[in-house]
Amino acid sequence: IDDVLADFIAAVDAIPAEVTADDIESITAARNSYTALGEFFQGYVPAATLEKLENAEQACKNFEGTLNVTTYGGTVLCNDRPYNTAGEQYSNGTEVKLSAVPDTGYKFIAWINTSTNNIIGTDAETNVTVAGQTNIQAVFGATGDAAQYTVVVRNKNYLVYNVYYVDKGNSITLPTPSSVGNYEFVGWKFNGSDFSSGGVITESGIIYPVYQLKESDAKYTVTVLSGTKTPAASADGKYKYNEKVTVTANEPSVGTYFAGWTKNGVIVSFDREYSFYVCNDVTVCATYSETAPQIKPQITMTDVITSTTNGKAVISFVMERTMPSDGYVYVESGLIVTVSTGKVLNLETAASDSSIKVCKSGYATPNGQLKINVITPSGHADAVGYLTYINIATGDTVTIYTDNYHGQVEIGGIESGEIEF
Repeated sequence: IDDVLADFIAAVDAIPAEVTADDIESITAARNSYTALGEFFQGYVPAATLEKLENAEQACKNFEGTLNVTTYGGTVLCNDRPYNTAGEQYSNGTEVKLSAVPDTGYKFIAWINTSTNNIIGTDAETNVTVAGQTNIQAVFGATGDAAQYTVVVRNKNYLVYNVYYVDKGNSITLPTPSSVGNYEFVGWKFNGSDFSSGGVITESGIIYPVYQLKESDAKYTVTVLSGTKTPAASADGKYKYNEKVTVTANEPSVGTYFAGWTKNGVIVSFDREYSFYVCNDVTVCATYSETAPQIKPQITMTDVITSTTNGKAVISFVMERTMPSDGYVYVESGLIVTVSTGKVLNLETAASDSSIKVCKSGYATPNGQLKINVITPSGHADAVGYLTYINIATGDTVTIYTDNYHGQVEIGGIESGEIEF
C-alpha cells in the first residue's frame, strides 16, 4: 500500500510555498485547501466544470437526467427496487432514494459522488437529486478476518483523496496535512478512533483528518435590524471569528411580505431564518415589501477583506449563494480569481487562460458561504462569484455572475504574477 500512496504523498510534499500558474496542473489532485467558513475549496477545475455543465445542458434538452451507480461488495436499490445497471432515467430535479444492501461478509461504508469526488453520506439510505449526469459510487468493504479491506481516505470536508484496497496486515502511510486558514491539523481518525500514519489496517472504513480552530483574539460586531439573533454575543457585545450566527426575521405586518435578508446592503437569503459564519463586522437587515417578492437564485459578494502577512497581501473574498427550494436544481458555485489586470472573469475565459483560477465550492447545499484567501506579493486581486443551476420549468442550465470585485493592498518592492490560496 505504501507504493500505492507514494505518488499521492510525493505530490503533497512537493506543494511549493508559492503557487504559480505553471504549478497548478501538477498539484490539482493534492491541493484540496479548506476554507474557514463551513465550506472548502475543492480545487482548480475549469475543464471539469465546463464538461460537467455541457453534460447537464445536453441532458436538459429533453428534461431528463441519468443516474449512474457503481458498486462492488453489495447491491443498490433505487426507490426500493433494484437499480437498472444500464442507468436510471429521471426528470431533472427528481429526488431518488438510494439503499445500500451489503453482500454476506461485507458492510456499507459510504456514498461518493464521483463527479465532485465528495462523500455525500455514510448511512445505508440516502437521497440524491438528479441533475444531468449524476454519478454515484456505493462503497462496501469486507468485515471480519478478511484477506483485503476497503479504506476510504477523505479530507476535513468530505472530499475523497482515494479509495484503497489494503491486503490484510498491511499499513498505510499518510501525509501530514498543512494547517489551513484558522484551522490546524491535530491528527487522524479511523472509524472514529485515533489512527497514526503507518498503522496496520485491520478493518474496512474511513480515515479522516481532525482539525481544530486556532485560538484568535479577533472579534466582530453583528448588527441585526428587524429581527433577532442567536446565540447572544459575548459580554463585550461581539462574536469570535467563524462563529455561527442564526438570525430570524420579525413577522411581516398586515399587508406586507418578507422580502429577504440583506447583508451590508445585498440580498443573501429569502428564508426568514438565515445562518452565516462571522468573518467581519456586519449588518444584516430583514426587508419587507407590499408585493410578494420574486424569489430566484442569487449569488452575491458580501465582503472583500484586506490585510498583510510576511510582506505579502492577503485579500479575502467572501461569497454567498441562496437557492429557492422549488423550481431549481443547484449544480455548482464558486469564485473566479486572478492577480492579473484587465481580465474578463467567467468560466469560459478561465478554461483558456491559466492566469485565471476557478475555486469551486465543495458543498451542494442550496444556501452557502464561501471564503477564499488570495495571498500574493502583487498586492492586488480580482474576483467574480458564479452560480450554476438548472431551471426545471425550462430545462435550461443557467450561470449567473456577481460584479467584478477588486482588492488592493499597498506593499513596497512587490513582484506580480504569483498567487497562493
